[in-house]
Amino acid sequence: MPVRSLVKEPDHFDLMTAFADAQVEKADAAKKARKRTKVAEVRAGLGRQLEERRAQAESEKADKQRTREAMLARVAEVEQEDAVARQRNAQVKQELKRVSDQAM
Repeated sequence: MPVRSLVKEPDHFDLMTAFADAQVEKADAAKKARKRTKVAEVRAGLGRQLEERRAQAESEKADKQRTREAMLARVAEVEQEDAVARQRNAQVKQELKRVSDQAM
């Protein structure tokens, strides 16, 4: 007498179940792929924003440096103008003193 197989022959319900499982796995794989793509897009966007912020910070730093240099140059000009004015005042004072000494 032939020995019966221990493995059951797949019937239409088994085939439908296998097909449904395959469809679920396929949908899950597609969902994971979309999620990975979305995460990659978000990371790329954040990277661009970070790079823009760094560039903006560098630009602001350069602007501050130029402003500082301009201010220091102006301070040096004012100090030089003050020195010239003090020297001119000293010369005028000396000239007035010399004139007043001669007048006496």
